[in-house]
Amino acid sequence: LAQSLFKLVTSSLEAGGGKHVTGNRITLADLVLFTTLDQVEEVMPGYLGKHYPKLHEFHTSLPNACPRLASYLKSRPKLPF
Repeated sequence: LAQSLFKLVTSSLEAGGGKHVTGNRITLADLVLFTTLDQVEEVMPGYLGKHYPKLHEFHTSLPNACPRLASYLKSRPKLPF
């Protein structure tokens, strides 16, 4: 199920130019996808880069495009999964 979803999301990102889920601005959809991908990377480090490079690119680039997100990521507590 997750693999099908990742393929669908990858296609959606590619169709939209690759930067955002919808349109050319960061939306709630981008933040939800980022959170999901962040959890995947927490549990399986390197999985996205190996199997879904477009999703990995999205996951690593969104904090650069959103300073508030980058700031939060630097200060958030690390919790055991």
